[in-house]
Amino acid sequence: MSTGSSDDADPPDDLASFEVLSNPGPSDLQEYEQRADTPQDKAKLKRRFMSAWNNVKYGGWSLKSKPRLSKSSPVCLLGHTYQLSSEVSNKWRKKKKKKKKEEEEKKKEKKKEEEEEEEEEEEKKKEKKKEEKEEKEEKEEEKEKKEKEEKEEKKKKKKEEKEEKKKKKKKKEEEEKEKKKKKEEEEEKKKEKKKEEEEEKEEKKKKEEKKKKKEKKEEKEKKEKKKKKKKEKEEKKKKEKKKEEEEEEEEKKEKKKKKKEKKKEKMQQQHDRLASVVLGTFPKESYWCEREQFRQAFSSLLWLTYRRGFVPVGGSSFTSDSGWGCMLRTAQMLLAQGLLVHMKPEGSTSLGAHHQSKDDLDVKASRQSGQGPRRSSWDKGKRLWRRRTEGNVLNNLDDREESTHRRLVAWFGDTPSAPFSLHQLVELGKTSGKRAGDWYGPSIAAHILCKAVTASEVTNLAVYVAQDCTVYTGDVVRLYDESQSECSKSVIILVPVRLGADALNPAYVECAKKLLQLKSCIGIIGGKPKHSLYFVGFQDDKLLYLDPHLCQAAVDVNQDNFSLETFHCKAVRKMSFHRMDPSCTLGFYARNRKDFDTLRGDVTMALTSSVETYPIFTFVEGSWQNEPRAGLTPNPIAHIAAKDKLKPSNKPSSVDDFVML
Repeated sequence: MSTGSSDDADPPDDLASFEVLSNPGPSDLQEYEQRADTPQDKAKLKRRFMSAWNNVKYGGWSLKSKPRLSKSSPVCLLGHTYQLSSEVSNKWRKKKKKKKKEEEEKKKEKKKEEEEEEEEEEEKKKEKKKEEKEEKEEKEEEKEKKEKEEKEEKKKKKKEEKEEKKKKKKKKEEEEKEKKKKKEEEEEKKKEKKKEEEEEKEEKKKKEEKKKKKEKKEEKEKKEKKKKKKKEKEEKKKKEKKKEEEEEEEEKKEKKKKKKEKKKEKMQQQHDRLASVVLGTFPKESYWCEREQFRQAFSSLLWLTYRRGFVPVGGSSFTSDSGWGCMLRTAQMLLAQGLLVHMKPEGSTSLGAHHQSKDDLDVKASRQSGQGPRRSSWDKGKRLWRRRTEGNVLNNLDDREESTHRRLVAWFGDTPSAPFSLHQLVELGKTSGKRAGDWYGPSIAAHILCKAVTASEVTNLAVYVAQDCTVYTGDVVRLYDESQSECSKSVIILVPVRLGADALNPAYVECAKKLLQLKSCIGIIGGKPKHSLYFVGFQDDKLLYLDPHLCQAAVDVNQDNFSLETFHCKAVRKMSFHRMDPSCTLGFYARNRKDFDTLRGDVTMALTSSVETYPIFTFVEGSWQNEPRAGLTPNPIAHIAAKDKLKPSNKPSSVDDFVML
């Protein structure tokens, strides 16, 4: 492997090593100007840009970078197979329609019952209102009757008084007539009597005037009382109207609350469905088709790419790993997947991503079927609903799940304090003669991961690296027995292999497919010549992978609620098997001793099923230390070879010819 590049070296045939600057600032432009100060650097940059342009122009790279998956064949993703065919979707839609009909019938029945209950309640309320109105009317009638009786009594009294006055007048007239008759006889007496009568009259007049004044006052008081009563009645009516309006408003509010509660229940059901898919707890007969499950499973994988703008690595001046750290990034992704499986609850199928963004994953029908990418209105509605509710549901997930996910991402942050950061891996690689800027092979990366896990705070997890394509079961069992805590220790098994001399042997393609179909498989780190990738599945003769060759800005994982958007990939990429470099490392995970036994049997079946090929690697009883081997160190776990070669070869590997940019 070469650690540097000469001026006459050919430029690489990919665009992955170029940094992508979305909004370049003056500082970024100054860096590039400083790099191209000498004429040699300018010529080198010119050759690189010309090579990139030729690749785009003549078919090396396509401007249509959006991948397409075929509906006619299944997709395998880390031990899980997903059917994307239209038949499966049609069956799922039929089931969905049946379930919808049943749910609609149930909803209709519930609505009828609720409507009947509401009608009964309304009738009861109406009856109560009628009774209250009748009582009020009866009370008013009684009051009116009483008032009428009082008025009649007053009228009678007035009539009696008038009659009495008339009688008095008649008597007076009679007396006057008698007096006139007797005037002649009793003039003298009359004069005396007149005086007395006049005095009496005056007194009577005074008394009558007083009585009239009193009567007037009483009438005024009665009128005022009537006015007050009228005002009180009007106020009572207004209060009753206000009460009725308030009752109506309360009824409206109660109806609105019921509607809101129903909406909340519906939204909660939808959230539960999405959360079940995200957290991997969806049942067999799920509302989501396998295509949606594949989307969620792929987007849950951690995507670790080139970064720029972090603290210099290992005492060097490198603030970016663009061009040399792709193998370390793929190794980080392999370990991250192992930790995801290790931290998920037992029994669930996958640990969902806690951060989701707009999903651009597209599935294209095969050319043989002749069907275009038609989408029904139901599919479009489902997509819109998913995009609207996905973020809300994921934001409402359990705080524990969110904290564990952020803690796991922080372990791989680009800071020297993170246990699995680029800085830590480079520091551990110094014991193998590697430094920042060198390219790391798959085997060396595996041993560095082993050292990083043993030095980390993850005590219930160990990493075993196979020696000479052989997994010694005694060494693996010893790792399980070394667990000092109450909980059992889990083991990640890494097997560095070589699947051919200078190119991939086609005979090993089926073996690689069978290994990727195992549930215990956590991926393959390798790639194509001069280009490391993390393989997570396949479809037909195409490998599915995560590509670290995208230079993004470093994220400060020490901040609270740091952004997770750049740690999850939303687009699937494919590559043909024949472009895969033969040098790679296989990854497996066994939670306990029982899982290791099943892993051993499954891997043995997958490797020995083909008679034509020699097994990629084997399981051997005993320990590596007990095997007589000359020139090898006694520690199978911590030893890192100086060169990434498992078999002697006259020609160097295409991976070893990597030229650092």
